[in-house]
Amino acid sequence: MEKMYTCEAVAKRYGVKRETVWEWIRSGKMGATIVGKQYRVSEKDMREYDKAHQKSAK
Repeated sequence: MEKMYTCEAVAKRYGVKRETVWEWIRSGKMGATIVGKQYRVSEKDMREYDKAHQKSAK
């Protein structure tokens, strides 16, 4: 099973606020799974976000 991260942990990794991660998820920029009432982001979701982000930065 792939490791899942809280929005707080993802925000810390990218150096942004938790609310920014929520916006990425809600807008479809980053994939996530809802567990209970909270989002969880997988390592795969972050790799896919990184790939898309690198392309748009060029």
